[in-house]
Amino acid sequence: MSTARTRLLSRRRISRRAQPVAESHFEPRVDEYLKELIAETKRRNRRRRILGALALLAIIAAIAGALTLGYQWTQTRYFVGTDGETVIIFRGVQQNIGSISLSSIAEDTEIPLSALDGNEQRQVQRTLSAGSLEEARDIVTRLGVHE
Repeated sequence: MSTARTRLLSRRRISRRAQPVAESHFEPRVDEYLKELIAETKRRNRRRRILGALALLAIIAAIAGALTLGYQWTQTRYFVGTDGETVIIFRGVQQNIGSISLSSIAEDTEIPLSALDGNEQRQVQRTLSAGSLEEARDIVTRLGVHE
């Protein structure tokens, strides 16, 4: 390249350069910005804790409701069983949850277990399910009492 051409190109490059922006004095308001950030973080944390607590309460309420409905359903069931000596009509289901029994005595028929023949004794000891108290009474009536 020739020297004249180099000078011409260098002048063009200079003229194409952006003019530097005059420096201005800028001080960000750091303290206010940090205070705002901290306040927003506290608000978010508070919202999270409240929503977490509400979600936990909703889950506990749902579990309690399910347990209550389940227990109420079990109390609409009946079965004929024995306490070892007599035939008894029980309300509930023949299950325990820990130490909590899901059945209670609805009626004591006062029929001794020994008054039933061997097959009926085994059936009563294994329990006979009934949908209602009337059905359970019908089952007891059908049991052939042999004295």
